Parts: sequence; C-alpha cells; structure tokens
Amino acid sequence: MSIFPLSRPRKQRKKKVHPGLFQAGDLHTTDSTTPSEFCSCVLLQAFEHTDISKAKGSSQIFGKQEDALLTINKEALKERIQPVNLLQDKSFLPEDPILLTEVKETSCETEVLRCTLTRVPDTEELLKKIKIPLGFIFFPFQNSTSTLVTDQTLPQCLACHTYINPWVTFADHHSWKCSSCMKLNMSAPELLHSFCGSIQDSSTLTGMKHVAVDFPAPPDSVDKTPQTIKYLFVFDVSQNAIRTGYLKIICPILLQTLNILSENSQTQIGFITFDSTVHFYDLESSHFRPLNLAKTDSKACGEEKLLVNLPEYKAIVGHFLEELPIFFEDTTDTLCALGPALQAAQKLLSPTGGRLSVFLSQRPNTGCGALHMPGRSCCKTAASGLQRPCVTSDFYKDLALECCLQQITVDLFLLSRQFSNLNSLSFHSVRSQELCEKIQKEFYLYLSRSVGAEAVLRVSCTKGLFIENCLGNCVQQSPGVFCLPTVTPDTQFSLQMSISKCLLTSSTLVFQSCLFYTSCKGERRVRVLTWCLPTAKTPSEVYAGADVEAIVGILCYTAVDLSVKHSMANAKENLVNTVTGILSAYRLATSNQHANSLLIPRGLQHLPLYTLSLLKQLFYHTEPDQSCDERMFIMYSLKTLPLSSALKVLKPDLYRIDPFLNEDFVSPAENQLPFVRLHLSATSFCEQGVFFMNCGSVFYIWVGRLSKISFLKNTSGASNVASYPLSKHSEVNSVASKVLFKFVESLRTGKSVFPVCYIIRSDHSSCSAFDHHLVEDRSESSLSYVEWLQLLYQKVYK
Repeated sequence: MSIFPLSRPRKQRKKKVHPGLFQAGDLHTTDSTTPSEFCSCVLLQAFEHTDISKAKGSSQIFGKQEDALLTINKEALKERIQPVNLLQDKSFLPEDPILLTEVKETSCETEVLRCTLTRVPDTEELLKKIKIPLGFIFFPFQNSTSTLVTDQTLPQCLACHTYINPWVTFADHHSWKCSSCMKLNMSAPELLHSFCGSIQDSSTLTGMKHVAVDFPAPPDSVDKTPQTIKYLFVFDVSQNAIRTGYLKIICPILLQTLNILSENSQTQIGFITFDSTVHFYDLESSHFRPLNLAKTDSKACGEEKLLVNLPEYKAIVGHFLEELPIFFEDTTDTLCALGPALQAAQKLLSPTGGRLSVFLSQRPNTGCGALHMPGRSCCKTAASGLQRPCVTSDFYKDLALECCLQQITVDLFLLSRQFSNLNSLSFHSVRSQELCEKIQKEFYLYLSRSVGAEAVLRVSCTKGLFIENCLGNCVQQSPGVFCLPTVTPDTQFSLQMSISKCLLTSSTLVFQSCLFYTSCKGERRVRVLTWCLPTAKTPSEVYAGADVEAIVGILCYTAVDLSVKHSMANAKENLVNTVTGILSAYRLATSNQHANSLLIPRGLQHLPLYTLSLLKQLFYHTEPDQSCDERMFIMYSLKTLPLSSALKVLKPDLYRIDPFLNEDFVSPAENQLPFVRLHLSATSFCEQGVFFMNCGSVFYIWVGRLSKISFLKNTSGASNVASYPLSKHSEVNSVASKVLFKFVESLRTGKSVFPVCYIIRSDHSSCSAFDHHLVEDRSESSLSYVEWLQLLYQKVYK
C-alpha cells in the first residue's frame, strides 16, 4: 500500500540515509577524530550492528534535523543480500507503505549523486567477478539547501587540484593530506581556520559540514573576462508555424520573464525569425518591420543593432513581443530555412557565446541543412529486424560541435505533427498545440531557472579509480575534464568507471565534482560537490550496497548510446548479456546449483523487470506504424530525463483510485490517500474500475466502461462514461475532485518536465498508447515477464 500526502506535513520527517552512502558534509566529530578517520570507522562496522553514537568520537549525520543519529542496521543490510528465487517469487511490489510527499524530501546525496555500487569493490578482480557496471550519475549544478555559498576560496591540492573536503586529513595546523592523491599540501593557518575552524576543537569544523560548496573562482583560474549574458530567440514564422498559434503562447511567457532575464545589467537580447528567408530586427529603432535578407549576412543590417542591452531596451523589447504574433498572420510562405537561420544566429553569438533558443514547427526543407522526407530511409533495418536511426545530414552535428567550442548553447523546441527527422535534429520535442499548458509551464521554467554559462567540469576521485566512458552530451577536453556551454539544475552526467589492479589501501573512496561556471550575474564561480563511499572486500558487501535504480540508469544510457552509434541489435545484445552476466556471477558467488531456481539478491530483485521494460520501449519495436521521430524522442527522453523520471518511464506506478473517491468520500486524515500499487498487467484492470498510472513524464487516468456514475460525477461532473472528458481532468466543486486534482498537481511539483494527464476510456482507440506500458504482459514483438525470466534462466544455466 502506498500513502500519498496531499500537502506538506507539519512535522519534519527524519532524513533518510541512502544505504552505504554517507553525507560527509553533515559530519560532526569530537575529540581528536577527523572526519576521514570517523568515516572509516563507520564503514568498517557496517555489518556489525553498531550504534555509531558509541563509536570513537560521538558523531552525527544531520540535515534538516541536526540531532538525528546515524545507526547502521545490520538486519536491513542482511535483507538486501538475501537471495530471491525469481522463478518462484514473481511479486516484486513493495509490502511496506511508501510515503510520497508533495515536495519530495530526500537527502542531499540521493538528489545529487547516485552510484551503482555504494560499496565499491577495492580491486579490479572483485569488480569483474560480480559483473555489475560501476558508474556515477550526478547533477553538478543541482540546487540543494545544504550547499554552502561563501565568498572565500577553498584551498586546493597542488598536485591533482582536488579541493579540500571533509575527508582530508590534517597533519598539523598548516598542512593537510589530499583525499584523492594522498599528497601533503601546505596552506596558511588562517585560511584553514576560516573553513575548518580549530583543528584541535573539531566541533567547530563549520566549513567541513557541507558536501556542496559554492565560491568565487580563484583569480589565477580566470583567464578572461566572463562573457556577457546573451539571449537570442529564433522563431519559425512559416505558414505551418503561424497556424499552430505557438507565438501567442510563447511571447506572453517571454514578456513575463523579462524582469528575471534582466537581473544582470549587461544582459543582451535579440530576435531572428525565418521562413524561406531569414528576418533580422533592429531593436534600437522604434520600428519593427522585418529586414528580409535572402542570404544570412547579418552585417547588412548592422550586427551591433541586433543584440541590445535588455535593461536599457526592456520597454521596446516588450512592445516587440506584443506585436510579433501578428506580424506574419497572413503569410503564405510554406518553406523552412532552419539551417541559414542557425548559421546567422551562430555568427551573432560567436564572439562571446550565449544561449540560443530555437522554435521549429516542421521539417527544414530549404537552404543548408534541408532534410528530405524519408519514409523508412531514416532508419536502417538490420537482418534481425531491429532498426537503427540513420542521420541523413551531418550539417547539424558539425554545427553543434562548432557552437559548443564557441560557448553557444542551442535549445530546440519542436512543435510539429509532421515528420521532422529527429535523427538529425535530436533536441527537446513538444508535439501538438493541445499541449499549450505544458509548453507554458516548461518554457517559463526554462527561462526562470538558474543557469551557469561557460561551464567546465572537472571530476577527480581517489587514486585507482578512473573514468572509462562519459554517457552524456558534452565535449571532453582531457581525461576527467568536460566542456559545457551552459549548465542547469537538470544537467545530468553519467560516468562509467573502471578500477586499476589495486584500488585503495584505505576503506573509503572519495569522488569530487568541480564545476567552473559564470553565474547569471556575470561572476565566475566554482561549485564543488564531494562524496565518500566505502570500499568492499567481499561480494556480499558489494551486493549489500548495490543500487538497482542507478544500475538501470547506466544500462539505459548505455543502450541509447549503442543504438545511435552502432545498432539496435548491438544495444539489445549488450543489455541481455549484462543482465545474464550479473545473474551468472551471483550464482557462482553463492555456489547455487539447484535446479529450477534463478537467484538474485533482494536488493536487485527489480532488475529483470526494468531491463525487460527497456527492451520493450518504442526504439526496440519493429511495428511499421511507429515513426523514427517517436523512436528518437523516447531515446532522447530516457537519456536526458532525471533518473527518477526515467525509471517511471520504464516501470510506471499503477493504482486503482475509484474505491477511495466515491460518493462517501471525505477528506482523509492527515491529508493522506491509501492507494494500492498494482502489477503492470492487464489482469490488474477491470471494467468497473478507474486507474491512475504515473509514467514520469505523462500521467494516465484509465476509466472502465462500467465505472460507477457516482465516481464520474464526483470527479468530473460527467453523467456517464461516454461524456467523461478525454483531453484534460477538470476540477469540479466536490471533495473527491479537489483531492484528485491536488494529488495530480503534487506529483508535478518540482519536475522540470510538466507531465500531461490524459484521460483514457477503455472502449476508446487511445487505449493503445496506454497498453504498451503494461510491461509484464506479452505482446506481438516481446516476451512477458514470466517468459523473460525463463529465457534468463536458460542463458544462466546453458
């Protein structure tokens, strides 16, 4: 059973600690124990059911409740490594109540970083033995209440450039040993004191209580003046675009956020529109007649007039946005010259870089970068029947690389019902005009959220651990150093790691993310995030700390990369082999030779279902009615959505809601709704029920054709199933309707992607969009969950 609070609880909840992952920034130590020594003590006793408050140096991990003591529960750890026979125990639904809050309260480490193995093997041999991929998924610019913002610069290791953190050790008042390379560094005593307090009195380690620290970049690391913040908006004004009416949605949102964009007095803004011709606008004049140029030569109308100071010209920009939606109302131009428009925009921003926001309503069909209408030619079909997306033009790939090197970020909003060849464009997609609320919410968040420009990310970790592969959209300058023109709180990195022959001599591993960026105020700053993980010497310790969700995330990103760079068949084979390898390794580790058993640690029980769902996603299907655009959009979503949302795409939450929202419904005690989580199978449904499915980026309400009239009236005012609204859930004046509406809104809170809630009637043709989420059932092109387990059994015991 799952309980959903409908508003934030008054009482503050105790902060949950991710198994095996310690929030170093929240460590207090007393006596002479350093954070590093204490953490080692904690990790070595992880399986000994030790109350940490009794360990050497009374210690705490605190967040919202500073007096919360950390205790390691031996029974909970044992539960995670208990073997489960998948062939017998097919019920993977949680038995204990799960608390989902209106604003999810998670500890800092699970918001910012997930590691596939929260107890890292201490040798390469042990990592190869368990066959679980070692990887980190983290958000280097994620907003966190635990981030320390300071005006002082952190001391830095001279050998490896790792910044001082809670896991360094102090030799004396002016020297400290780096947690990554173990080199000794000298720092002025007053500098150490400003961050670390008195070394003798470790209870004043104020600067060492935070895993996240944000501070001004050292002067010697700033090689040039930070760039002026520039926003350039490029709008499609072809006939197809004007018919969608998107300008009447976008322009008011942009007008509403001008005050936010103009917080920096040096911010510049400009606009370009395009159909078969590229149009530039002289914002310094009082007239806004388009300057039509057949060639993308912005010098013809004066480049200095195309980007203007936003605070100074805010009134003129506002008037322009009010008039823009009617400029091209009578256009008959059906062509789309996206390529020339992007080239012109790149030329304007190339001197200093900037942020380029592009809106497109159809396939580019004229000028450089024109894409043909391919039919099936956008995908190459292998002998296996699996299709590989095929890029029909390198124009956009080459342009993207040039923009990245010039510190230009390109964000593409696609509003099209037609084929647009996402294989070549591959950016953010919004599919239709009826999703105007989604566009409004997401575009406002896009403009108003915090952004860092000219970003450079450097990753460092304890000696013996190194980066094998980066699964993200970035340019790698050198090992461990990545270039990103822009970072946002949703910028996600996924790193596959490898271990040298011998990883560590200590019992901990330190991982640090160091992000150099230019803030919206034009200040060059550094954000440092540091985590500490324990190492493991035995397979049982590794399995106890395995994070199945992070493992699925790494497998998902790897599958998408292989699908694009190699082939669908290669991606599928790699995924199946990885899961089979994990199961085979566990069988060997437990010496299990019993027939009719497929064992896996309880902590990894959901892994087979997640991987089956990944295999069933649209990009692995071969049905002819599924377009390449749909396939590419799913692939892009799985790679860019936050991990929590991507997991919901793979394994949605399904609940029956009508028993609780009937004519006798009253507001629940403590603002909680008891919803029972169901299996993702057609057997979970009945025509008399109403069901809710949370797919992360989209919600569904499935209404059976024999649903009770009382439920329909209480929630939507409908008198029968046929009149139940299909486009959007409408709130009516009843307690049940208000609670349902508030429940849906609570699931949207804090998301960067606004999930649209679709109403689906069981007798309507739209049910097909819902059915493919029932991943436990068999389909024409894929196995059922039971058949999948039997296939894995055959591969493990072959």
